[in-house]
Amino acid sequence: MNIAFYRKKKQPSDPLSIVYNKIVETQVRSKNQLQTDLVIVLKAVRYQERNQIITGLSQHNGLISAITKNSIQSRRFGGTLEPFVASEWTYLAKPGRDLWRLDQTSLRSEFKGIRTSFEKLSLASVFNEIILKIAQPEQPTPQLFQLHANALDLVEKTELDSQTLLVILNAYLAKILHWSGTQPSLTCCKNCQTSLTEIQGNVLCLVEDAGWLCQNCRSTEMHIKERNFVHSIEPIALADFMFYLSHPIKQSIHLFQSSKAGQEQILGFLKRLLGYHIPGFNEELKSFRFLNFS
Repeated sequence: MNIAFYRKKKQPSDPLSIVYNKIVETQVRSKNQLQTDLVIVLKAVRYQERNQIITGLSQHNGLISAITKNSIQSRRFGGTLEPFVASEWTYLAKPGRDLWRLDQTSLRSEFKGIRTSFEKLSLASVFNEIILKIAQPEQPTPQLFQLHANALDLVEKTELDSQTLLVILNAYLAKILHWSGTQPSLTCCKNCQTSLTEIQGNVLCLVEDAGWLCQNCRSTEMHIKERNFVHSIEPIALADFMFYLSHPIKQSIHLFQSSKAGQEQILGFLKRLLGYHIPGFNEELKSFRFLNFS
């Protein structure tokens, strides 16, 4: 009879090696422990027959994706895996893995009101698509999380007509632009420094410089590339734009001053600014086609 003898792995006798190994083992165990975070669901994708891959924006870990085992046709997660729902996730995150394992959820807010109208659902879907474009995996973005949560709460609780929809959308896009590090210079003309409050008539927008020129300076600034110009915009609309940059999004629906046409001008300027200054925004968002401004 052949008998196999197995020797135990020789343990290091060096005290420093023993201490080092214990530290490494502790770090591995801590990284593999269950963690919790507040998460807003951005999208859910079916995986295999009974599983889902859920992508969400977390309060402390940026964009995260987790697999939920046997979540199709199951009450285990109680509706917390639907888009826009905010809940506390308990998950297992292993180093080097793109997908985490979601163990359980605790509901915080369903944002039910978003699903009461097509307009609200469409606008909230635009917000989710934007976050999916700009948020980075496992990079803490608490300000972005707070903005997104406040925006969903505002959409849920507001009766949307076409102008109010434009106002909320513009305020959100302005905040995204500011969060990305682009700070438009809107208080005065880029060339002559004339204050916006002194301007009579529309001004000309500058995309590359994120500013504007008054009518008097348009002809004298021939060295500025033509692609830098967008279209004319009324001063009161630019004043609203400035307000959106500096005030909480929930104040936008109460204190805007420009007409619907002015809000459309802001949207046109914002879309070009985002497309030029933020990678990934140069293509039209798919969910934009569902928005109705008429």
